[in-house]
Amino acid sequence: MSNKPVTPALRRNAGRKVSVADTFAASTAQKSSPTTMKKTSLQLDAELYRRIKVLAATEGTNPGELVNVALREFLDRQA
Repeated sequence: MSNKPVTPALRRNAGRKVSVADTFAASTAQKSSPTTMKKTSLQLDAELYRRIKVLAATEGTNPGELVNVALREFLDRQA
């Protein structure tokens, strides 16, 4: 192992300006998930969240997936 300090010349894309869009595209391309998911935050009533957690555990899934399925089914019924 070398004790040389890392210089800009050794860094990936050194000396080249990379746009935010290119950086974002490269980071998105590295993800291996076949689905496109967006992260969000929801404020839920404590009792409602407790019920979601219990149901998710009973069905062998997680609260996020349970909410995702429930919202999808709700929106499909609205169409």
